[in-house]
Amino acid sequence: MRVGVAPPRPTKAPEPGRPAFRSYRTKFLLTVVPTIVVLNLLISIIFGYAAYDMVKQEVHQKHWASIRGFASALSDTLWHYRYDQARLIVEGMFGNNEVIIVRVLDETGRSIIESGQAGPDMSRLSTPIHYTDGNRSTRVGVLEVGYSNVTLSQRLLQSVAHAMLHTSLSSLALIFLMLTINRRLIAEPLSRVTAAIRSSQADTLRQRVDWDSNDELGELVETFNEMQARLDEGERRRRQFNERLERLYNRTPAMLHSVDREGTLLHVSDHWLVATGYKRQDVIGRKLATFLTPDSAAVYMNETLPQFLARGVTPETPLRLVKYDGSTLDVVLAETADLRLGGKFPISLSVMSDVSRTKSVEREMVRLALTDPVTGLTNRRGFVEGLEAEVTRLCRQNGRGVALVMDLDRFKRVNDAYGHAAGDQLLIAFARRLAEAGLGGAMAGRLGGDEFAMFIPGLDGPEGVTFARRLLEQLRKPTDVGPAVIESSASIGVACFPADGLSGQDLLLAADLALYRAKETGRNRVERFERRLAEALLVRQTQEQDVRSGLAKGWFELTIQPIVRLATGRMVGGEALLRLHHPTRGLVMPAEFIPVAEETGLIEELGRLVLREAARIIPALVAAARNPDFFVSVNLSGGQVNRDLPNLLSELLETGLPGPSNLVLEIMETALLEDADEVNEILSEISRLGIRFALDDFGTGYSSLNYVDRFPVSMIKVDRSFTRSIGQDGEQNRRTRALMRTTVTLGRELGLPIVAEGIERVEERDRMLELGVDLGQGYLFARPMPARDFLELLAASAGYRTNDPDRSAPPDPDIEVLSA
Repeated sequence: MRVGVAPPRPTKAPEPGRPAFRSYRTKFLLTVVPTIVVLNLLISIIFGYAAYDMVKQEVHQKHWASIRGFASALSDTLWHYRYDQARLIVEGMFGNNEVIIVRVLDETGRSIIESGQAGPDMSRLSTPIHYTDGNRSTRVGVLEVGYSNVTLSQRLLQSVAHAMLHTSLSSLALIFLMLTINRRLIAEPLSRVTAAIRSSQADTLRQRVDWDSNDELGELVETFNEMQARLDEGERRRRQFNERLERLYNRTPAMLHSVDREGTLLHVSDHWLVATGYKRQDVIGRKLATFLTPDSAAVYMNETLPQFLARGVTPETPLRLVKYDGSTLDVVLAETADLRLGGKFPISLSVMSDVSRTKSVEREMVRLALTDPVTGLTNRRGFVEGLEAEVTRLCRQNGRGVALVMDLDRFKRVNDAYGHAAGDQLLIAFARRLAEAGLGGAMAGRLGGDEFAMFIPGLDGPEGVTFARRLLEQLRKPTDVGPAVIESSASIGVACFPADGLSGQDLLLAADLALYRAKETGRNRVERFERRLAEALLVRQTQEQDVRSGLAKGWFELTIQPIVRLATGRMVGGEALLRLHHPTRGLVMPAEFIPVAEETGLIEELGRLVLREAARIIPALVAAARNPDFFVSVNLSGGQVNRDLPNLLSELLETGLPGPSNLVLEIMETALLEDADEVNEILSEISRLGIRFALDDFGTGYSSLNYVDRFPVSMIKVDRSFTRSIGQDGEQNRRTRALMRTTVTLGRELGLPIVAEGIERVEERDRMLELGVDLGQGYLFARPMPARDFLELLAASAGYRTNDPDRSAPPDPDIEVLSA
């Protein structure tokens, strides 16, 4: 049987520190030869012992036969006392060379004949001498013979030598035979198998061994061939996998590439090339930074790539990629690499996702966040941001400009007489006329309610007043609001930059004071800011004093407005609101004293008062509602979100609240803008206490969706402007409904209940129900009322009176949604 492979290759030199290579033949010789030698020695020893016994027994028997014969010959001579003949017989015994001494003793044991001399190595034999006469045997003496052992040893040595010679020759023959069999049947086939293995290591083609014996070697060869077949199959699958991986790499709908430590492109996917318009040969070997805008290239080389080299991974980084045609592409880059092999990049993958559409949507969301949903003008925040930017520009250029703040006269009467839809139509018409009357570079916005603002760069004071009066004439034109044609009017306050203020806030304050003067003096007029109008600040000071006195003398009262489940009308919570009962001015609403409290820092003390009062009344409300998940929400302003707030809430939780989830803190986006990281840390600490947060006036701020994702929000309160505008016809209604559906979907996906504020009509409630809104709040259900009145209302709605605590009411099965 032969093995059909190449002969074995020369043995490689041993590696340093590794034992020298020993072949199977050497190991066989080192194992078998000593074993055979040892066995040969053992056989020889055993044979020697056996030969010794055999030779000894043979000699012994010979000697006994000889001595008995001589004893018989001596018997007659001794009986007849023929000692001379006896001596002759004794001398004849020395004819045997092995005899060295002979003694004949009489019956008394006396030596009568003794011949020879005893030696050092001999053996003695003795036998009695009997004389037989007829049937009578008489002992006549004893024959003692001494034999030399030299002959016995010589014969023994000869026997052992012959035995060792035979065994040695047999062993040599056996060793030769075993070596021949080993070489032919084992060593040579194993060498062939080894050669096949080495050949497979050196070449991609794996060799097979042709061997068909039915022994262990045949099984080994069969196993080896099966292994080679499996390796071939694995190699084939690996190639197929790499081909599929490459196809997947190129067909993945994302821009994939790999870079080295210098940021040089090593590989790019087909989608990368399609998205950018380049050819593969144009990008491979070039640095990625050369395909980025200068700003993005600086970010990548100075920030992203160093972090990539240090950590092997980078967070998502927004960049702008320059395409082949010169246009740019907004992308987000994420990179990862395996740095385990000496800091190299054996595996590196970078993904660039095209976020141009997302960026466009984001810009649209920002625009919507800065846009008033009713009129389409910028809202207060958008206008203030634009005004501050414009004022900064004018400061650098020594320019001038005029700020106008205007207010529709008696707008509330329109809402009361014709409804909010008619009021919104009036606001839309007002905004359209502002846009039509604006000069080049002018900006306009709705500050809230029926209050608008404009800024016109390039005008001085007299020119600004002239423009305002001309605008006032435009605003007086009749407006068709559906139910009626309304002749509206407005009051306008004018402030000039830089004479009346060097910042946007100062200009708005000055124009607002002028507007206040115009409304005081009869409305439907234009007033320019004058320094004497600063006396209005005295009013603010008076209001501040009222707040301080109210805190010191207990003029503030906690009121609660119900929050109901729209589907059932069941009260599930309430919003805690503060009212100031002035001894002379009467009831003062929060819109009047809250801004003053925020400006003076008293808002923090007011907030503590509301929280303590709410915590005091919550146990009674939960008991009255017979609902452990009943909650009371408390508004927080930006000034209240500080490091002391978690400690205050922890103290309140220890003083008797049924549970932390019974208290909900409403926070507006203005409180989240400044130092957002610190605010997030504070809110997270409060959230760990179990207290929930509601994002108030959702949809009116800068980036509401960002706040929902970034901060621990548990509830969303939709601003009342959405509630009012959703019933309108036309494009505005469609957009508002779309935003509301998006908000509801967002709430459901995140497990956040949605509260619609400002529901005042059944139609508004029905529309919110149709859109899937969970909860509602507004005058349709109840106005804010003192806490005791609310407690009685809650007890009555729960099916029992406060003085009948033993009666029970079934729990609302839908409450679980709020506590999730």
